[in-house]
Amino acid sequence: MKNSEITKLFVLSFLLTALSAQAATRTWDNDASDQVFTNATNWSGDTLPGASDIAVVDTATAGESPILDAAHTVKYLRVGRLSGNTGSLEIATGGNLTGTASTYIGEQDNAMGTVNVTGGTLALQAATALGRYGTGNLNISAGSVNATSFASSYYAGSASAINMTGGTFTTTDYVIIGKNSDSTMNLSGGTFNPNSLMIGQSAGTGQFVISGDAVLNVATDLRGWDSNFKFKMVGSDAQVNVTGDIRTLEHSAGATSLFEFVLNGASGVGDGIAVDGDITLEDSTTIDLSFMGATADGTYTLMSSGGTFTNLSHLSASSVAAGWSTELVDVGGGITELQATIPEPATLGLFALSATALAFLRRLRL
Repeated sequence: MKNSEITKLFVLSFLLTALSAQAATRTWDNDASDQVFTNATNWSGDTLPGASDIAVVDTATAGESPILDAAHTVKYLRVGRLSGNTGSLEIATGGNLTGTASTYIGEQDNAMGTVNVTGGTLALQAATALGRYGTGNLNISAGSVNATSFASSYYAGSASAINMTGGTFTTTDYVIIGKNSDSTMNLSGGTFNPNSLMIGQSAGTGQFVISGDAVLNVATDLRGWDSNFKFKMVGSDAQVNVTGDIRTLEHSAGATSLFEFVLNGASGVGDGIAVDGDITLEDSTTIDLSFMGATADGTYTLMSSGGTFTNLSHLSASSVAAGWSTELVDVGGGITELQATIPEPATLGLFALSATALAFLRRLRL
């Protein structure tokens, strides 16, 4: 056989192998009407998406969307892919879904995707976009989500929400809440373990709310970037631990950073936000203070730093009007706390009376 013929056969064999290895798109159709993710009949071509395939879920009708309660692996996962479509996927107890390449939830403009993790494990081994151009929702009530990098509201015009009431959510790389559009994470239960957490980036507005007995453990840094940043802590039972630093950077015109503490005066505010490293609050940062119930005078720890604490933040107008004040306090052991104090109502009344009397005396002198 001539060398040229051998070369042609080799090239043909290579192309056939490459084509066979290309990812096939398998779209959920629920033809078996049983909602079983691993039933091949429920996918286009009656073929279950495999480890080299794209699994597309563009159905969210009650009683028709897929439920996974067994182990399975796909390459690409797309939930809510095409414009105008809505997709929903549930990872139930016993389910273990692994995506080895990118995952998009709410991929195209005007598409909506929702993933509900009610048990089992969702393992995302490559970049994940929640709300890429469309709307993405991730709801975790039990089980676990393990991801590498994770960004919500990826492009302008997208939207997203993460609602976590239980389970665990862990990433080995960054999490961005609100990359280029609005996004909110509500953490009211369970444990969230991001490697790093960025709230608001570029044109995005990020909001993070922690409440109940939820736990946030940030392995490196928590940062605001060059857009709107809001971090809200409600009650005294939630825990926030940051191994690295907290920093709110200087923002583009009109953008702000806001730390909001809704205190439980009956039981204190716990340890507030505990940071092993440095805390830097730039002068575009506002701190807003209020109570869940009745006002309880006293001193509350908002943040503590084991490094350098630079505080250029400002109290909100409503906090000042309520009588709040803040100061940095060295509590020993290399720890500096940002403490907030509100005097008892009687003291506030004396302050107001003194101010009125002083103004009256000044008028008399005139």
